[in-house]
Amino acid sequence: MRKIYNFLSSVKLAVAIFFLLASGSIAGTLIEQGLSPEEYITRFGEKWYRWIQTIRLTDVYHSWWFSSLLVLLAVNLAVCLSKRVPAIWRAYSSVDCDFTHNLVLNFRHHTLIPFQGDMEDAKRKVESSLKGRKYKLWREDNHGKIAIFATKGAIGRLGPVISHVSIFLILIGAALSSAIGFRGFLPVYEGVPVNVPEGNFTIVLDKFWIDYYENGKVKDYFSTITVIDNGKSVLKKTIQVNDPLQYKGIWFYQNGNIDPDTAPQYSELQIAKDPGVNIVWAGSGLLMVGLLISFFIFHRRLWISIVPSENRALIYIGGISNKDTTGLETEMDRLINDIQSVGGLRGAN
Repeated sequence: MRKIYNFLSSVKLAVAIFFLLASGSIAGTLIEQGLSPEEYITRFGEKWYRWIQTIRLTDVYHSWWFSSLLVLLAVNLAVCLSKRVPAIWRAYSSVDCDFTHNLVLNFRHHTLIPFQGDMEDAKRKVESSLKGRKYKLWREDNHGKIAIFATKGAIGRLGPVISHVSIFLILIGAALSSAIGFRGFLPVYEGVPVNVPEGNFTIVLDKFWIDYYENGKVKDYFSTITVIDNGKSVLKKTIQVNDPLQYKGIWFYQNGNIDPDTAPQYSELQIAKDPGVNIVWAGSGLLMVGLLISFFIFHRRLWISIVPSENRALIYIGGISNKDTTGLETEMDRLINDIQSVGGLRGAN
């Protein structure tokens, strides 16, 4: 069971799925989808058509294997989240003030500052410097020693989680569109009502015309469409390429490839119902948020131990960052310089 769990959560599996999905998408782009068998036979020959049809390359995005890959990707994401979220949440929410200066010295990035002043002065200076850099602080005084835990950018830990959830949303939107959405072409003639598939209403082409450039080339196509629902005219709009009409979740686009010889009384519309598109857009936006958080917000944690030593205080500072260790080093240097500017003598790494 553990082997299956590790396999389903592996990065290698995710990479393989993305590779196969990309390959399928490329095939679906190179091989025009939804043509008649005769058109495929004319283009590829009967032998190749049988092979293409067998593996559903004529309808890639509704094929059993493409859907199976999407389901497997969803499972991979779910298992990855179940495996990583507990550790991410612990790192995001944990507060650790139960430590000594010996622990601080074990960090890769650490320093010691002999501070010319008493413990209270050292504490105030450290806390002031940390708050000035937007750190959130917790402090514990224990037997004359002071332990300070400081953290900022914890939300950076959630970037991968947000990205994974966003991909879930994209998959859900795509599955919804695949299950109950459709896309196709609808020929319409002037004055002839046409029933809209799955729309339970009709449309009428009132007028179709073409604008031309001075050199005689087609500039744009226009169709004035009336929507009739329950016997009443409920909507009328003149559409053109890239300016569609929408009614009851169904979009009507002006096709830009019409033979001008048939233009006076005929137009061809592309119709589409994509109920998952808003979910896909929401997932895409959330994915951008997750990536921005992952790339530009870093979770930094500092452990500061202040201990008395004769007539001065010793300040031990150690820190870690989930990413951008160079930035952590720079920030620790600035923090050290700030503390030294008041009472610090010199740092010892």
